[in-house]
Amino acid sequence: MPAKQEPNIGINYGWVAGESGINLQLDENWKAIGALLQLSVISKTNDVPTTPADGDRYIVPSGATGIWSGYDGKVARYNEDVWELYTPLKGWLAYIEDEVIDGQYQFFDGTSWVPAPIDTASQVVYDNRVSGLSAVEVQSAIDELASQPGSGGSVTSVNTLTGDVILDKTSIGLPNVRDVASYSMVEANNVFQSRLVANLVWDGVSDTYSREGVTSGVTPIHEAMRRCVMDDTGAVVYYLDSNDSTKKADGSPADLAGTDGQVMVEIPKFYVKISTLFNGQVKREISEFPQSGFVVHPAFAIGGTLQHDPTVDMWHYVDNTDERAVTYIGAYQASVYSDTGATYLDGLNLDDNDVNVNTVTDKLASVSGKYPMVGLTRDQFRTLAVNRGNGWSQWAFWQLQAVKLLFFIECGTFDGQTALVQGVVTVDGGYPASSTSQLDSPHSVSGKSNPLGNTYGGVDSSTRDVGYLSYRGIENLWGNAWQWCDGWNIYDHQYHVCNDATLFVDDTTTNYGTIGIPTPVVDGYIRHVQHQTLADIAADTGGSSSTAFADYLYQNSGWRVALVGGRTTSGSIAGPSCVNVSASSGSRGRAFSGRLARI
Repeated sequence: MPAKQEPNIGINYGWVAGESGINLQLDENWKAIGALLQLSVISKTNDVPTTPADGDRYIVPSGATGIWSGYDGKVARYNEDVWELYTPLKGWLAYIEDEVIDGQYQFFDGTSWVPAPIDTASQVVYDNRVSGLSAVEVQSAIDELASQPGSGGSVTSVNTLTGDVILDKTSIGLPNVRDVASYSMVEANNVFQSRLVANLVWDGVSDTYSREGVTSGVTPIHEAMRRCVMDDTGAVVYYLDSNDSTKKADGSPADLAGTDGQVMVEIPKFYVKISTLFNGQVKREISEFPQSGFVVHPAFAIGGTLQHDPTVDMWHYVDNTDERAVTYIGAYQASVYSDTGATYLDGLNLDDNDVNVNTVTDKLASVSGKYPMVGLTRDQFRTLAVNRGNGWSQWAFWQLQAVKLLFFIECGTFDGQTALVQGVVTVDGGYPASSTSQLDSPHSVSGKSNPLGNTYGGVDSSTRDVGYLSYRGIENLWGNAWQWCDGWNIYDHQYHVCNDATLFVDDTTTNYGTIGIPTPVVDGYIRHVQHQTLADIAADTGGSSSTAFADYLYQNSGWRVALVGGRTTSGSIAGPSCVNVSASSGSRGRAFSGRLARI
């Protein structure tokens, strides 16, 4: 006899070698497997049939008579003139051939057989986040199915906030919801896969661009970038209208002047892969969900060790402990809220704004209708950001790199001024001497991009306070004023970066990771970069304003801190890749501003 019996369907096992009677127990095993594998029963309502055939299976109905009496809910299989009875366990699933009302798929809930939701509900919620599709994409796929000959009508609704798709089998005109869910998960994945992963291929020799397998660089990641108003706790008070930031998403008026909170741009997490192809071309790819060979973009990595990972040939945070779902960047170049005066301050035209700003109590801000704060060091901007509360910081190295990568892939080029507009980089008169008059400053006031909402565009002008640009809600990503960028220290041309805002400090490598090799020691237009750093760190500066990255690198030796983007007089040197790492930690000026962030 067997020593043991497994608990699920009673399979016997554990015989002693040579034990007699083993054949009888093995017969029971095979019969149980045959009876319960791929369980499909004729009925769960019929009583004992009078002329069963071998292999017929039933679920014994409540109140059964005769030989089935007292075996309610058990699985009965007829075999060799005998009814074999099996006790179901919780979770068993059965297909019931004659069931058309309660659903042909039913499962045992531990007490009785009940309809399985996949087949019987008039509506079912499909969590498309599992497959990586956005709600809008699944809706589109289902609408395509519904429009086919023989199907009826349209689908009910999509919850674009939660990502759930509500499918109504009656409006589709299909036999059951299972067909629709199957279509949305399989066919829609095939149809819309190209939207979930986008790429840009650059030939560094010919300086030309192409895409592999896709025609557009726009992904759901780009479309999910959106402006919002955020309170000091980090809670989103409300999202703004996608095409007009003066309105809330519900169409009612929005407050962008700071009463309701700071105006920020929400950027969702994404994954990245940068690889060198066999022909020497470099391919940049982003994905909405994890894939083989991809890593989470460092802007969203929490913890880990920054290093080159030979398994993917990229620099990233290896063994990161967690991932951020989103990161936030100020929609506008920073102003300052005066705690004492209870008002938002303009930057004026001062090289040194210490007399107007209290770094103990004042706060860095991102509001509409204010001129960029200037005349403060990077450390002072950092302190003002932290004063806003836990989680706030000045925008940082990896946030900038994430935005640049999204821009490059969407626009199909590294040359931002060609793809968008020049920006506020050619203002007549430039910077007069330092003064307390805002009219002396060539900067544009924040909020000119509000009518664009989350889209992009801008106006070029040589007239003061007229021009602006915006990319996906980020106003003046380059130009207007140089912007301090944090989490980024440079010593003798070697970059050291950090992904933890609580550890940002100048002139140190402590808690910072070294990345790539030193940059060139000569100023110039960036021609080639260290692609595998995921940060486009300059490799040579032999380019021009119309080739490759088309933006400028300023450098110096010793300890340096980073300014990015360019200013109102930068002209062609400005752009998303423009970097000035010639300033020291004590530097300040009437052309140096910053940007609020929440990492």
